[in-house]
Amino acid sequence: MLQQWCVCCQETEETTTLQVGFKEFSQTMKKIRNLKHQNVLPLVSYYSSNDEKMLIYKYQNSGSLLTLFKNYVEGKWNFPWKQRLSIAVGIARGCEKIFEKILSTIKELWEKLEKLYQIKSISNRLYLKKQFHKLQMDEGTTISDHLSVLNQIVSELESIRVKIDDGDKALRVIWSLPSSYKQMQPILMYRKEIVIFSEVTSKLISEKKQIEEWR
Repeated sequence: MLQQWCVCCQETEETTTLQVGFKEFSQTMKKIRNLKHQNVLPLVSYYSSNDEKMLIYKYQNSGSLLTLFKNYVEGKWNFPWKQRLSIAVGIARGCEKIFEKILSTIKELWEKLEKLYQIKSISNRLYLKKQFHKLQMDEGTTISDHLSVLNQIVSELESIRVKIDDGDKALRVIWSLPSSYKQMQPILMYRKEIVIFSEVTSKLISEKKQIEEWR
């Protein structure tokens, strides 16, 4: 019974830099097992563990390419260039078919990842916009800490290509001030057609410093 089968085993050490997970290996093997091509030996089954990967094929009476090379080196077999080129062409065609099948799997996986990323991006965009528009400064929080939170939200929005206008940033700062800063809102917006973020923050820090000095 064992003579009817040939088991090809490739072992991988734990220290191997690139390791293929079971799910990825299994998906790839299923694709190859369903592949039918004259230059690809039909895959019967496969095995995967942390330490080794095994591919199982039907026993081949003609032997393997490794056996052919070994017999040639030992002078037991003639290996003319015409036969070598024929084998090389067959291998190339078989590899081309295998990679074509694998690449289609990778393409499908990539499309799924793109779709998932888009869904997460939309969700993240909405969450960050909500954080920006509902941002409020708690009593006792320093201006610098509050501005740091605002700038972090703006930075994350810009990283996903959501542009926040300078005037919107300035207005968000003004509207997010707690009751202890309410008397400063008219000052920050007095006779202003356009509010500028840097001017608002500078004025806030300056006014706060003066108030603390008077106290």
